[in-house]
Amino acid sequence: MIRHILFPADYSKATRNAAPYVAEMVRRTGAKLTVLHVLETPDRRMTDWLAYLEMGSTAELIRERRKEFEAPLRAAFAGLPRVRFTFRQGDPASRILETARRGNADLIMIPTNGLGVYRRLLIGSVCAKVLHDAACAVWTIAPPAVESNGGLLCAVDLGPESVRLAAAASEIAGQLRLDATLAHVAAEAESEESARKKLEELGRAHGIPSAPLIAHGGVAESVDALTDRTGASLLVIGRGRIASPFGRLRTEAYAIIRDSKCPVISV
Repeated sequence: MIRHILFPADYSKATRNAAPYVAEMVRRTGAKLTVLHVLETPDRRMTDWLAYLEMGSTAELIRERRKEFEAPLRAAFAGLPRVRFTFRQGDPASRILETARRGNADLIMIPTNGLGVYRRLLIGSVCAKVLHDAACAVWTIAPPAVESNGGLLCAVDLGPESVRLAAAASEIAGQLRLDATLAHVAAEAESEESARKKLEELGRAHGIPSAPLIAHGGVAESVDALTDRTGASLLVIGRGRIASPFGRLRTEAYAIIRDSKCPVISV
């Protein structure tokens, strides 16, 4: 259940493009919203602190940045009952994760790229670090997004985590009032009949009655094709076990997030 949404925001076009999606998510779920901006401080290896201090006093800089940050977003979220703006200093990824953890956020909504701290679509970027390390679900969008009024598509690999993922997708679909469909990209030697049977059982167990979809080929390409085919407005995927030795974001999940034409919630 989505009760608290964290929206890390900067001054970029990507943030402005994501704001309407965030507002709509808040309206549909009734969740409270925390809008976070992090003023990135110099790297510890920076030796010329005087050059940084010449920018002006820290307090004055924070006041100016806060005004600049809040003004356009207050308009975007006008009318929403539970919106809190917070402004912090430090390493952006660390502060986002810390704020999500302390505030018990159920969902972090973050664009995959943009200006400032979100400018790089690479491992090591703020968005990628959040995807790697967040304990909660993460919503991402890679512009330009394609507007759609379709349902929710949940891509599963039929591994042990598929049960948890299907349960999460069913809950999200119910809260957002979307029809859900399960999908699977079959391996070359995998029996399609067996895969379909497993998907149908998974769907029945979690209240997802739509006929499942099976594709063949590369994972990222096939999921993208299924998203196009169904006109999905939201894609739900798993991003691996954080605590496992290979718990960093899997290549397939990252490629799906990078190339998806609709928003992705990775669980």
